[in-house]
Amino acid sequence: MDVHQCWEGLLKRAKCKICLRTLEEPKTLPCLHSFCLACLEKLARDGSRRQEKKLNCPVCQSPLPIPEENTFSYLPTSLQLERFKNVMAFANGRERGMKCSNCDEMKTAISYCYVCRDYLCWACDQAHRRLKTTRHHRNILLERVQSLLKKPPVCSVEYHEEMPIDYYCNDCLECLCQVCRDEDHREHDVISVPKASKRGKTELLETLMRAKQEFVALKEKIKETSDIFQDKKEDIIDARRLVETNVDLCIQCLKEHKEAVLTKLDEIYAGQQQAHENKQRELTLLLTQMKNPIAYGNGVLVRNLDEEIALEWDMVVSRCEDLLDSAGNTQQFQLPSVTYLADEEMCRKIQRSGLGQVIVRMENPFVPERHQYKRMGEMSPSGYESAPRGVAVCPSTGNILVFNSRNVHVFNSQRQYMWSFGNSRNDTKNLSHPTSVAYSASGDIIVIDRGTIVHCSSKGVFLGYWGRVHEESTVSIKTFGDLIVCDKSDATVKVLSSYGSLRKSFNIPNVKPSFAIYHEEKFFVSDKEKQCVKVFDENGGFIYDIGARGCDQEKLNSPLGLAIDGFNNLVVCDTERARLQIYNLDGTHVCTVEGESPRLASPEFVAVSKEGHLFVTDPKSNCVHVFR
Repeated sequence: MDVHQCWEGLLKRAKCKICLRTLEEPKTLPCLHSFCLACLEKLARDGSRRQEKKLNCPVCQSPLPIPEENTFSYLPTSLQLERFKNVMAFANGRERGMKCSNCDEMKTAISYCYVCRDYLCWACDQAHRRLKTTRHHRNILLERVQSLLKKPPVCSVEYHEEMPIDYYCNDCLECLCQVCRDEDHREHDVISVPKASKRGKTELLETLMRAKQEFVALKEKIKETSDIFQDKKEDIIDARRLVETNVDLCIQCLKEHKEAVLTKLDEIYAGQQQAHENKQRELTLLLTQMKNPIAYGNGVLVRNLDEEIALEWDMVVSRCEDLLDSAGNTQQFQLPSVTYLADEEMCRKIQRSGLGQVIVRMENPFVPERHQYKRMGEMSPSGYESAPRGVAVCPSTGNILVFNSRNVHVFNSQRQYMWSFGNSRNDTKNLSHPTSVAYSASGDIIVIDRGTIVHCSSKGVFLGYWGRVHEESTVSIKTFGDLIVCDKSDATVKVLSSYGSLRKSFNIPNVKPSFAIYHEEKFFVSDKEKQCVKVFDENGGFIYDIGARGCDQEKLNSPLGLAIDGFNNLVVCDTERARLQIYNLDGTHVCTVEGESPRLASPEFVAVSKEGHLFVTDPKSNCVHVFR
């Protein structure tokens, strides 16, 4: 690395976030952020004048008790920041352009003398090393500035300064040289630094893994709370619309009732908005606090210095454990549903009472319910000419994709045909034999066409290829927009990013996966040959089967398409038996759905709309059945 780039990186890491200058007497808080000792003490004095008992970290707002003496000299200093002391003197020189400060020729400096505090060009450096008065000065070549950070540490005890650090005391939690061990720690539990580092690295890796998982979970909770709030906000908007409709019919007589109900709804909305903001602040704060120990611990592991790991693993692990405990204690965010219940009888007696009342009730959106689906009809066949093979619903617009062996057809949320692409000669993508289709999180269209993953815009315009898979592979969308691809060629389930790069994959021995979806940190994979749906954890570990046991009515024959309905149940297309099977997520059979005039003939894939409708492709019946 160029010396200028090296200093730039060092100075950036060694900058105090309070004074924005290079750290002086750096001290590390329990949250693992470091600041100048003087800056921390100034904050403590200011807090004491305001009669505050705690000081919040300027970066992540983690609280720290203010000592009575307003000093934080007892706090530890990062081993890496301690090593910066050897190169801090170079900072001013970098700003001066790295010119020799010992002669008048202003040549480029190649070294620095810690005694004279001068930058030296090549000639001055050679003279400096020859002269009797300066030959013993501490000179260092500027190109070796990085090596100072990786130099093995020596003991800081007086008279032991040249002794290397070889041991770690479990009783005192500090590193020792040989002399310290023999003199002051003879009766203590002392181990070698590499052994202490190995132990610390193991615990650090385990804790960081848990912290990273919780970090992702917190981000999901933030999105979940926003979704819940938005959903309930729409309930309130619908309630307001109904209120206004009924009130306007009664004109002047209902004005008082209208104002009373709207005021009540506004109060509820304000309370829910405040609850949402409070929860978002709580989760965002926890997310901010979680970020630094993860980055800090990763830095320790990347540098892989035994001494640093031995000294700091416990501090990082303790911080992560505290945050993990805090994360585990966060309560599920819930808001009550709001509707407006109109009282028709009271409307006729308007002069004696109002039209209705606001009903607020708390619901658990994750409680599965039993529901018996009824066939409502089928999609209009005018949009496609041959048997439909697959279906997908856009989560944002509600548009519906249906594909057959030649092209892809698009319907709006009202199930009205709009347009097609696949074999047209306009600017849309030409397809030869699509076998699976899905909507991405952004509303783009993903098609598997003869073993190629094709990325198209929402209008069918070709955007790019994302790799090759088996021709009969299928695709679905995972959390945050990742793609799930079932590749029969190597019996794997692959998870791709929203840009097509491979994130992870897991192999399923003796199984040819047909279709997979992801829900509640589990993969649900249909297996036509084993006649069941297999459930795997986040890392591809097998958990249990669905549809392999029970009476004949509960068993599966040749499952293919899967979906999660509005009641948090698993919907399975049991193709050979011409029916849909509904299961709880634990595998308990809920009910069986069969078609009515015409009956289901060969259901292959199923998609669920926001309204809870099921769209089931049936090639033999040449239609898409709609259930509710």
